[in-house]
Amino acid sequence: MNGQACVGVCGSNHWGGARGRENSTRNQRSRGRGRSRSKIGSDKVPENIPDDLVDPCKVFVSNLRPQVTEQVLREALSHYAAVEKVTIIKDKQSRKSKGYGFVKVKTQEDVAKLLQLRDGDRFVHGREIVIRLAKKKISLPGDDSYVRRPLPEREFDLSQPDPNQPSVHMLVDDVMFKIFSYLPIKNLVRCEGVCRRWQMLVHRFFSKMTTLEINEGSLEIAPPFTKAMISKLLILSGPNLRSLKVQRADFATKQNILKIISQLCPVLEHLDVTKARGINFTHISKLSAGCKNIKSFIAKNCFDFDEKAMHLLLVSYPELEKLDVAGTSVYGKNFNFLPNTIKELCIERIPDLCHKKKRITEIADRCPNIEVLEMKECMMSKVDLEYFGKNCHSLAKLSVFMPSVEAIEALSCFKNLKDLTLACDIVDLPELFRSVPKIEVLSVEARDIISDEVDFSMLENLKSLRLNQTMVTNASLLTLAKCKHLEEFYLFKCYSLPQEALFRILKGCIKLKRIACPSLQVSPSFITMVDEIMKGRSGKLIIEVRDMGMLLQDIQYDKNKIELDYSRDFSYLYDPFSYDSDDSEYSDVSFNTSWYDSDDFADHFLFNDDFQDDLFDAAVMLAAWNMHDSDIY
Repeated sequence: MNGQACVGVCGSNHWGGARGRENSTRNQRSRGRGRSRSKIGSDKVPENIPDDLVDPCKVFVSNLRPQVTEQVLREALSHYAAVEKVTIIKDKQSRKSKGYGFVKVKTQEDVAKLLQLRDGDRFVHGREIVIRLAKKKISLPGDDSYVRRPLPEREFDLSQPDPNQPSVHMLVDDVMFKIFSYLPIKNLVRCEGVCRRWQMLVHRFFSKMTTLEINEGSLEIAPPFTKAMISKLLILSGPNLRSLKVQRADFATKQNILKIISQLCPVLEHLDVTKARGINFTHISKLSAGCKNIKSFIAKNCFDFDEKAMHLLLVSYPELEKLDVAGTSVYGKNFNFLPNTIKELCIERIPDLCHKKKRITEIADRCPNIEVLEMKECMMSKVDLEYFGKNCHSLAKLSVFMPSVEAIEALSCFKNLKDLTLACDIVDLPELFRSVPKIEVLSVEARDIISDEVDFSMLENLKSLRLNQTMVTNASLLTLAKCKHLEEFYLFKCYSLPQEALFRILKGCIKLKRIACPSLQVSPSFITMVDEIMKGRSGKLIIEVRDMGMLLQDIQYDKNKIELDYSRDFSYLYDPFSYDSDDSEYSDVSFNTSWYDSDDFADHFLFNDDFQDDLFDAAVMLAAWNMHDSDIY
């Protein structure tokens, strides 16, 4: 088989056996009515199926008319063999026949009789049917509907390869593994169907995986992802997986994603099921029964995850190190069960913490070695912050909401704090800088500030700065030029940044890699000046700006040093698909997900049925158009 033949075979679909047979039959029909149809019915050559995969008392029947029912097919074949059961495969949506099915008979002799029928005896409703050996349906752990289909023994040209016609089969296994490492998962799975050697190589490649991410980028389809997709990948790679990331998985039908993972990933340590459905008490118990070594669990925006599931999770994994339950139904009831091994904890929107402060300090009591604590939209008082600072000496990253400006002084209790995300109604930036002079990553969102004149050079180690609604003067922003370690800064809903100020910051911060400023006006002269500044530097500068519709083809600049990112996905844009609340008119709870729950959803994407996948982009653009114009971004 030459390289061109391999490319052609790679395009075939291998996610479902039934769909593959349907496409094959459809392709045969589309070759034209002018050809003789005798080939269809007289194909008596049995498929080269291994004996252990042949169902001894069943045959596969195809090329059926849509009007043929199970009763009609039974009556037609009962004249030649003892038929016990007839099954015609139907479309789950329309309930119409797909044109093929299976016939179960009593003995193997009956199978032989049906396979040896003459051409004239094969006609049912005026069409000659195809009868072949049936393959066994193999039930694998975790997915009762998955069928392992054997590959035919392809013939290889064993003669000396022609150097003028190089073939991919000349490559050794190690080179093939290297090629596989650059392929998207979707294409990698398709390579399994090329030949026996490629099948074994793909299986070996997956078996060596310790980390797997199932997302929109790797599968090249839009989520949510269904059982057929995830089960296939976990069957291949699950036994040795230690880290698994599956986002927006839809396992609402028959089985749950945690059940599949518990059966196929016994040594798993890190699990991320962000926005997955059905992450509840029942399936957490199944996960704990199969996966004993979970150290990191992320269930962000899993609205089925509640306090009951939280309690079971903490009891089942006493050595848990990372826990992210932001956007769930957890409200702090089980914080007293947090293991002392916790190093990273992320919670969000827990109103109960605002009134029962003891629940907050329980985190510090139970997790003295915590390093990352993100409490989004959870109000903290000055006393609470001081308690955390005095008891959690290893805390390096903190995200918190403070209602009072006096609480800023308590940040001085955190001696090792490197990353701070602060949301508040009013902030005193000079006092904040004095409290955390060694901060490296700072994000501030405040509706008001006490003083708009600040000196950022006080933060000598600053690497990343994000200001949202924090209106400081241009003179204050110019002090960023003295921050020699600054690598990125973001300005949202702030005063417009003049180009001259940005040029001075660029000249002073030689390590700067990214700038995000929607109010920045991009012009040819601006690009030329930035290109001049970047000439003597290594690395690339990414500038995120609004798409002004300007064409840059005629502007000469070093694209290896400058990249303009025309992004609409800024944090101030309202996300119509956010999980705000059940009462929100944009809530996913009111969205009809019945189609996503069906097994046909995977086929709809995997077989490229003309689906328009730009709905999300259109929704974001619509939200942007509906915003009121403002001079402040």
